[in-house]
Amino acid sequence: MKVFFAFLGTALFAAAILLGGTLATFINPPSMLIVIGGMVCFSLAHHDAGAIRDAIGNALGNEASPNVQKDISVLATLRKTTYGSGVAGTLIGLIQMLQSLDDPSSIGPAMAVALLTTLYGAFIANVLFLPMRTVLENYTSAEIVYRGMVITGLQNIARGESPRNIQDELVANLAPAAQAKLEAA
Repeated sequence: MKVFFAFLGTALFAAAILLGGTLATFINPPSMLIVIGGMVCFSLAHHDAGAIRDAIGNALGNEASPNVQKDISVLATLRKTTYGSGVAGTLIGLIQMLQSLDDPSSIGPAMAVALLTTLYGAFIANVLFLPMRTVLENYTSAEIVYRGMVITGLQNIARGESPRNIQDELVANLAPAAQAKLEAA
């Protein structure tokens, strides 16, 4: 369902762009170079290519990796460097625009760089990398609950608690939906 809403949101952005003009208006190679190139280079300055590939692959996969905290850190870096590159591109575009105020024909392209780098940076950081990081953080939360339940179960077994009491205590740690599913089984 989350993927559906991600596509729906992207489709709404695309529809708004197309209703106001053409998609080509929003394609600016210098802005793409600044944001994507900056994100790649600055992320590689923090993490090796294998760690970046693994983090993205693990976020798109169906189960948590053993290095989930590292993957979360890598995706946070990708998000920050994307934002940072967008802000840097905005400043580059504004500087170019201010340097050429005497030539009105060069103001538009410089302003396009300024605005589109912000758009690209915010879009990529929030639509691509933030959901990936959230997926990995959810794996971490589930893993914490799971490990806590294992420890509680083992402690109760060591104390000689009855199996029914152990089951009741472990089920109490589950989310209400999971409890209902277990009771229905």
